[in-house]
Amino acid sequence: MTTNVANFLSKLEGGSIGAILVRGAGGAFTISLLSIAVSFISQVLLARFMGVKSFGVFTYIVTWITLLTLPSLLGLTTGSVRFISQYYAQEEWALLKGFLRINFTFPALAAILVGIITLCVVYFFGNFNSQDNNWNTWLFAVLFLLPFNVLVTVQASSLRGLKRAALAEAPTLLYSVGMLIIVAALSMFGTNLFTSTNVMLIRSIVTAIALFILMSFLRRSLPEQLATVEPAYQTKTWLRVSLPLLLIAGMSVVLKRTDIIMLGMFSGTTDAGVYAMASRIADFSLLSFAAVTAIAAPLISEYFSTNQQEKLQHVVRLSARGMFAVTALSCALIFMFPGQILRVFGAEFDAGSSALVILAIAHLANSFGGPVGQLLMMTGHQDDIAMILGGTVILNLCSNAALIPLHGMTGAAIATCISLMVATGISIWRVHHILGIRASAL
Repeated sequence: MTTNVANFLSKLEGGSIGAILVRGAGGAFTISLLSIAVSFISQVLLARFMGVKSFGVFTYIVTWITLLTLPSLLGLTTGSVRFISQYYAQEEWALLKGFLRINFTFPALAAILVGIITLCVVYFFGNFNSQDNNWNTWLFAVLFLLPFNVLVTVQASSLRGLKRAALAEAPTLLYSVGMLIIVAALSMFGTNLFTSTNVMLIRSIVTAIALFILMSFLRRSLPEQLATVEPAYQTKTWLRVSLPLLLIAGMSVVLKRTDIIMLGMFSGTTDAGVYAMASRIADFSLLSFAAVTAIAAPLISEYFSTNQQEKLQHVVRLSARGMFAVTALSCALIFMFPGQILRVFGAEFDAGSSALVILAIAHLANSFGGPVGQLLMMTGHQDDIAMILGGTVILNLCSNAALIPLHGMTGAAIATCISLMVATGISIWRVHHILGIRASAL
């Protein structure tokens, strides 16, 4: 027994695939865990200070901002993990420098365009409530939160491509701490300050600070060789690969946020706010996804591009088992105490207990496949995952449309659960058929 432990520790100190995953994902996981713990506290305070109605408005608009971020990214976030890790491994410094410039400039310009279009649509077709200042909330969200959110995402993806997963997650912790400090400080002056507009402005400011921190981390993480080379560009190639990835990323987020959007449309922003909180708690079980995928994706790209099939299978198997084990532990707490967890935010949030349990089941089933989606994308099979997600999004839309009018929040959760299970099952089968890789926790 002692010998086995010693051997395990010696492997972690070396350069094995398991060691790389544990060190890289462990750091990112620890930071993500701390971020979520701090964020949980600030969310509790916001829900109580704002009230379920105002909190619902705020959450609903933030959900839309999350969706609007996707077209602004142009698919370059997923593409950056693939291209940056590839250029770094092959020491193609000129192309790496060129891609990093494109990865910042194009999404920034796209965010401005998407923001202008969004404001026009909201202004002419929005139904505003003067008491909640919905227009002002939308204004701050589109003018500030959207571009900052886009640039934070692209900078973090660049760090992940350089295998700096922990650094990519660090600003998230600082963001959560910043939100908590500001919310706690403002509460000393009374809860009337916590309107949806004011909270949106606070979130925008803290996101801007996170952006500057990320940019600093990225500059320090870049290889010295970039300083002496002229950038080279393969813009058409990058966009040709990244735009399908945009479709994939877009469908993936739509799959996760359709339930909130449609619930807001059918049942109102109050139910959407309660459900969004249940969804956020269920997403805590996905900590292992973000942490493991952040380090596994560049490894998958590297091993596939260098034809190291055994190492590719090994990293996929280890990733899947790690994801499933951590997700199972997280879901166990949700299964035992769903109502108690939600009541922390206020008595009104207890209505989302059933939805919370169902969403946890969905995430547990989804974790069984490990990083199966990233595996398809990092190996050039983005068309396959696009088809899978496309069909799943249609299934999700139809399921939500059928179940929400009948069962409300529970119906939305059931629709999401069915969709995620179908997508995971088909993806596992497709990976084995195309790559000969067993992408599961077995």
